[in-house]
Amino acid sequence: TAYEIPKRDWSSDVCSSDLIIHVKGLRTQLKRTYTGLTQKVASSSAEFDSTRALATTLYSDSTMLLKISELLVRMGLYYSLEMRSTVTDLFPITMHAIFLRNLRNGIQLGIQDVGFGVGQVIPVLAELIKTTGGLLLLEEPELHLHPQAQAELGQLLAEAVQARESFQLIAETHSEHVVLRLMRLVREGKLPHDLVQILYVDQNEEGKSSIIELPIDEYGEFTEDWPGGFFEERMNEI
Repeated sequence: TAYEIPKRDWSSDVCSSDLIIHVKGLRTQLKRTYTGLTQKVASSSAEFDSTRALATTLYSDSTMLLKISELLVRMGLYYSLEMRSTVTDLFPITMHAIFLRNLRNGIQLGIQDVGFGVGQVIPVLAELIKTTGGLLLLEEPELHLHPQAQAELGQLLAEAVQARESFQLIAETHSEHVVLRLMRLVREGKLPHDLVQILYVDQNEEGKSSIIELPIDEYGEFTEDWPGGFFEERMNEI
């Protein structure tokens, strides 16, 4: 399906327009606390704040907290995402605190006190859960995650595509771990190879970019040689 990208400001962390949702790279971290989460702001408004919108979703939908927590554990990030609301003593204001609980030792941590990658992947997971159709654009979804978590994220991307109809996902990534997991799923017969398209953006000496398609066969292998600067870099360091 071809989607026409509308002309609008796509600079926010999470933008949506009709059937297109865009999650940018280097996403703004969720704050420790919020107030007034019952007041929703339309995504088309100039006052729209994507991190606040996510906090509002977490506040109003407890199942979202549970689902994100489940996906974090699947990625090897053993935290539960939780929210607690309290009324301040001095003023009649409700404070909504977002925190992560370490499932191994029970320690409660502010969302800004854990590894940066955890906070970066939460908006990605939220959109994977919420988006049921259309086009989802993800910039560097693996940002600041360790290799195992990156590979498991690749698993979640594949599952999201297979679980929905009329849904297309485009992920811009620098992670060979994500790509290797997709190839493994094809090799194991768990992901049809025709659902995966690998596009490599190359730049020549004149600074001109070109897009090279690298097909994957039914055995989960590239049918053409991979261009320089990616997989072989690991071998060059050995």
